[in-house]
Amino acid sequence: MTYHKSKAQESALKYLQQGKLAQAIAEYQQILKHEPKDQSTLMTLGDLHVRQGDTQRATDCFERLANVFLHDGFNSKAIAIYKKIAKLAPSETSPLERLAELYVQQGVLSEARTLFLQLAEIYVKANRSQQAVEALQKLLEVEPDNHRVQLKLADLYHAMGQKKEAALVCVSFARRLLDRGELVEAQKLVDKALAGDPSNVEVILLKAQALSAGGHAQAAISLLETHSDSTTGGEMTAVFLDLLLKSGDMPRAVGLAQKVLARGRQHYRHALAVVSALLEAGKTEDALNLLDGIRDVLIENGEQEHLARALTIAAEQLPGSPEPREWLVDLYRKTSDSFRLADSVKLLAEAYSVAGRFKEAETLYQELLERKPDDDELLKRLNQVRSRTGREPVSVSSALEEDTPAEEPAAPVVLPEPALDEDTQRYVTQALTDVDLFSSYGLAQKAVQLLETVLQRVPHHTTALERLLDLCVGSGNERRTAEIAARLEKIYTERGDTANADRFGEFRRRFQRAAGIPAEAVTAAQPAAANAPAPAEFTVSPVELLAVEEPMAEAPSIEMPPSPAPPVIAQPGGKTAPAPEASAETNFEIDLTEDWASLADEIEKAGAAPGETPLSALPAEAPAENIPSLEEAFDFELELVPSTAVAGEKEEQSAMSQDQFLSELAAEVEGLERLPEEAPAPANSAAAPKAPAASNGDNVDQLHDVFQDFRTELEEIGEEEDEDLETHYNLGIAYREMGLLDEAIGEFQKVAKSVQNGRPFRYAMQCSTLLGLTFMAKNEPKIAAVWYQRALETPGLDQESILALRYDLGIAQELAGESAAALESFRQVYAMNIDYRDVAERIASLPKH
Repeated sequence: MTYHKSKAQESALKYLQQGKLAQAIAEYQQILKHEPKDQSTLMTLGDLHVRQGDTQRATDCFERLANVFLHDGFNSKAIAIYKKIAKLAPSETSPLERLAELYVQQGVLSEARTLFLQLAEIYVKANRSQQAVEALQKLLEVEPDNHRVQLKLADLYHAMGQKKEAALVCVSFARRLLDRGELVEAQKLVDKALAGDPSNVEVILLKAQALSAGGHAQAAISLLETHSDSTTGGEMTAVFLDLLLKSGDMPRAVGLAQKVLARGRQHYRHALAVVSALLEAGKTEDALNLLDGIRDVLIENGEQEHLARALTIAAEQLPGSPEPREWLVDLYRKTSDSFRLADSVKLLAEAYSVAGRFKEAETLYQELLERKPDDDELLKRLNQVRSRTGREPVSVSSALEEDTPAEEPAAPVVLPEPALDEDTQRYVTQALTDVDLFSSYGLAQKAVQLLETVLQRVPHHTTALERLLDLCVGSGNERRTAEIAARLEKIYTERGDTANADRFGEFRRRFQRAAGIPAEAVTAAQPAAANAPAPAEFTVSPVELLAVEEPMAEAPSIEMPPSPAPPVIAQPGGKTAPAPEASAETNFEIDLTEDWASLADEIEKAGAAPGETPLSALPAEAPAENIPSLEEAFDFELELVPSTAVAGEKEEQSAMSQDQFLSELAAEVEGLERLPEEAPAPANSAAAPKAPAASNGDNVDQLHDVFQDFRTELEEIGEEEDEDLETHYNLGIAYREMGLLDEAIGEFQKVAKSVQNGRPFRYAMQCSTLLGLTFMAKNEPKIAAVWYQRALETPGLDQESILALRYDLGIAQELAGESAAALESFRQVYAMNIDYRDVAERIASLPKH
């Protein structure tokens, strides 16, 4: 049978005129078979089912229509359809849930709030407490920063007997309020949480933080100091210690750090935080006393940089005391940090000289001369020290031989470093010079890459290996550090150099322990094969060098590369090409001539004489680093999770079960308009065991009051809402189209009120006009006339709009029985356009006054 939509529509209209609804429905259903998304047919069919009293089929049609609107992007119309569905099936929750979600998507939070609360009440009446909780949680998700909603949600949880959940809501929002500095509201929430769950550690911590932020540090300290967790080394210890330090109570802070450290060396960070605070306060001796107990554990855990910074500051604060410098030298010896060891030994020798400990100073100067026999300044200082003890000055050779025992046994034969050919030696020398330069500018990564390149060509070059080891120390890669130390240990063992072999063996074992790997897992990291491709070539531009901050005396921490970069060789014109396989004739030397020449040009442009670097061209001196603050040493951010109940602890249970409570609550909610004493007893009250009257009534009344207060609160929030006016305007149009006149009026009035309060809106006149039309449809012409009059007061109206509004105003006034006012409105239209519609006939039909 051929389908003709127009014929089906005509047949359906004919059946409707004859009152044959079933036949009309059948015709419309035929249309939907061929056009299942036809909007007008779905709407008409749904309305016909409503007239038949078939609510289920009506809602099915309307839901299909809502999905069509959503698919086409007409969210406002979909909302209007779900409004119709909610009116048809007021006991169903799914349309309300969908409606609330759509309101959230449209940003109409005032409506979403009301719906979420309505859903919660429905679920409570149906004894579905979990769904009620979920509805309230969705409300919380809509406005996570609305403190009034948060407070009321906590009240609801508490009234429903879910005290821990109430505490969790309070805590999570109180933390956000604290971060924003809203201390008063934060304290309210914390107090609510404590009332619901007084043993919750997270709540107690937050209470202490709130007190401290409000200027009540001593009250916060008193709250924490009696708690058993304050000395366990956990989060509460960190907060407690922070409060003590901020209040300047150093003795108690030191005592707390020592007490926690006695529980286990793993709590060393607390002591380190106190050391930092003591140094900042100038209490250097106290800091050193506490630091002495954690020096070894800091090194073991790879945190020697924190130790080095603390000792450097202490040495500066105690210039006449050798002790912090002795600890620095000991640190750099243990970590084989040759870069900083020499400077520290020199400073310690000077400190010994100042302290009158000339023999020890002499020993250290001799050690330095062994490293740098050509340093005239060191020889001069050595002789100055000797002169203070009445000894004769010496030359470099005699200084090095002076303390050698006459009958010392002959040292074992040590094989020398293998000789290199001229080209390789020149390449290695240049490369090591560049490594020093890279390190001095803080380009540690480039230094590491260059050393790896050198070791590919000369795998057993001990100087290069030791430089690489120095750069690895402090990089955090303990395994790599242990592997390089193992290589050096093996090389020196094979050469018969037992002193160095033992030294690097001890170094290897220490970093092996730090990495947590067994001895057999650490093998000497072997260089790449001789024919392996070289790492990527790199150069440093003059601008890059000038932009690098000048390094501190300490070597920077290094991040070791996971693997060499792909081999690249620079070509003329800035191009690159893959590196060929290495051979005996291959030259791996990196030519930095152009870069240094470019650097010289940059310096000359900055105004310096040739060969001289101007101060303005040099990088600014890097500020001395401080010991990490307490916030850096500890992470004080607490992730609050629902606390589990302590073993053996039980919540007080009401004599009435939860199901019985919710059953009686359902009856209470159904009779909200009646006084509590007039509410009927639940149907199953005779069979159910009864709780004490006072307790039962109090609980029901409490939850009822909370809901009522919450509704009032939401209304107040809605009055202050600053929502998008166009969204409300479009919703009003959609409601009007769907026949939801009251809902349409509500949306239009929200827009009109905001416009009256000064908010600009481009459709202000149309909004007032639609209000007039909607009230006319509700047979309220007198109210409609008020809105037509307000539309006429809109500034900047054109003549046609004025004519139309005055004409509609006259009709509304005439229907309202205000003949004189209607006659005046029509006469104003007549005066502007004598042929406008039927204005002349209307004037003639009205009585003249």
